[in-house]
Amino acid sequence: MNDSIPAWNDPFIRYLVAIEGQQGIVDSVVGVRALCDTVPENCPDDTSGLIPAETAALGIISLYQDSLRNRPSRYNSFRHYARLIRVVLDNRYTLALWMDSDTTTAFPDGLIDAEGRIGGQQFYLAATNGATSMKGRSFHIDLAQFEAADLHNPGRPIEINWTTCFIGSTRPCLSVGTHTLHARATGAVTKITAAIVLVYAEELR
Repeated sequence: MNDSIPAWNDPFIRYLVAIEGQQGIVDSVVGVRALCDTVPENCPDDTSGLIPAETAALGIISLYQDSLRNRPSRYNSFRHYARLIRVVLDNRYTLALWMDSDTTTAFPDGLIDAEGRIGGQQFYLAATNGATSMKGRSFHIDLAQFEAADLHNPGRPIEINWTTCFIGSTRPCLSVGTHTLHARATGAVTKITAAIVLVYAEELR
């Protein structure tokens, strides 16, 4: 609470700001992809520019991240570095979930800030695997009761229940039949692995 962000003319901060600008392009691409997945009829007619724009932005981000790693030792304190990088990256690595054709996206274990950005999942704090050069973050999500970012209430989570079909509700639920659970993680190269464990109770009469 007693720390302050360094002056904006510091090279370290300029790198973060540059990353922020390019990440906005990546966010836009992710948003269009999510729209096309959830509401195909609203998908833009021409999406041919998405991949080139994303590739170019990620290339620039990579260069600035290399510059960050080569900064002087006074930035090598992990706690200091994490506090600074959180300003930019907390909302940049996110897991989004949605059920069936519902357009309401859930961001498990996340929070939304006053500017409408998702944070809190903290992918960026995960260690980078030496063999794959990828970061990993795991979640255990109880579909009957899990917290996610409340898109209408900054700083507070909302509780989601996808197993109970409430009377009169239009929210998705596990009614009798086939269902599809969608997941997307931001980034040019992402891999999502999941296991669904079914827990049920049988009433004896």
